[in-house]
Amino acid sequence: VIERVTPAGVLTVIAGGGASSPTVRGLATSTQLTAPEGVAVDADGNVYIADTGANLVEVVDLEVTPTGALGSGKINVLAGGGTMSPQESQASTDWATHFGLGTNIRLSSPSGIAVDASGIVYVADTGNNVVARIACSIFSVVAGGGVTSPKILGQATHTQLNGPTGIALNAAGQMYVTDSGNNMVERIDGVVTAGVVRPAFTG
Repeated sequence: VIERVTPAGVLTVIAGGGASSPTVRGLATSTQLTAPEGVAVDADGNVYIADTGANLVEVVDLEVTPTGALGSGKINVLAGGGTMSPQESQASTDWATHFGLGTNIRLSSPSGIAVDASGIVYVADTGNNVVARIACSIFSVVAGGGVTSPKILGQATHTQLNGPTGIALNAAGQMYVTDSGNNMVERIDGVVTAGVVRPAFTG
């Protein structure tokens, strides 16, 4: 489950614990999550979930309205559940088949998740060895899927990641990636455009 703790120390479940499939739009608390590992919240209060075992990224509508009321509490799938790999989506030019639509993508154990000030969602798609961006329901790879060592400065999408698990963003638009299988932390400069990967820390 995903829980929220208020400043007063009150804990409430906001998603999971139910029996419904997350692919069916409904109350998040009636939905069955499967070993979620990542959570992020946008400026409006909506909650994004890396539902690792279900191979999905979901959003829960908890936007705070001008009157102070919470949103519907319903859950929607942003990405996952499809048949196209992230690499295939990048290579496709057939917009008639909704190139890059998040729900057409086959995620593999997504774990880390982050959201920027504009509401763009980033996810570490661990099993696919990529980091991806979801903007206006469109899924695009911003790092990984290549063959170049991350020790070599170059385009992030030309780099070979190995089981990325964690991501974080800073105010300058840079992303830090925990590249677990490579025993490194990398920085990606300019994730909104063509990112450049740089080793930040190694182990």
